[in-house]
Amino acid sequence: MTGPAGNMNVAGNWTHNGNYIHNGGSVTFNGAAAQTIGGSADTTFNNVTINNVAGVSLVRPRG
Repeated sequence: MTGPAGNMNVAGNWTHNGNYIHNGGSVTFNGAAAQTIGGSADTTFNNVTINNVAGVSLVRPRG
């Protein structure tokens, strides 16, 4: 997946199991409940904003 050059809002969880290209854009985590960033592949973000009072956690599957 190639992200937009602008901002991408994420209201749910971020699960990265493949390829992600940030394309110079930003990702804003703005869910109403606690969110997670995880998956089997590492994610390189260009810019991240967390706008979620419930928080965002980094998780990694055990293997």
